[in-house]
Amino acid sequence: MTVRTRLEEVDRQLSEQRAQADAFATRSGLMIAATALLTGFLSRSVPTVNAGLSPVIWVVAGAAAIGILVLCSSRLIMGPTPSQIGRWADKIVEENLLDAKLLAVEVNSRVLLRSEVIFVIQALTTVIGIGLLVFSLLN
Repeated sequence: MTVRTRLEEVDRQLSEQRAQADAFATRSGLMIAATALLTGFLSRSVPTVNAGLSPVIWVVAGAAAIGILVLCSSRLIMGPTPSQIGRWADKIVEENLLDAKLLAVEVNSRVLLRSEVIFVIQALTTVIGIGLLVFSLLN
């Protein structure tokens, strides 16, 4: 397999990782918006505990905060850093470029795993908050 072919494959993987990060950010943003609407519409109908905020509101607010973590943790590396390119000066060779992009793919896979775990926690927290809300409204 030539260096050029390996570069094309790594570029394809970087594009897929970018699309996956965008999908996480979009879904997380939608969940934050839904959580904000839910909190705004139903905050007055939820019973309070000891003249404080209801646990339901705390759980739903926690889900929104976790969603912000998903948005912030989805930043990916797309290739060589400017400092790497500067060190190469005028002799940018395909092997150096390939090595930098392979490193980016490896780092991005860890970032995407972390984002996915945080997103699952956000989704579970949102579901628990909605469940608590429905339970408190029915009682």
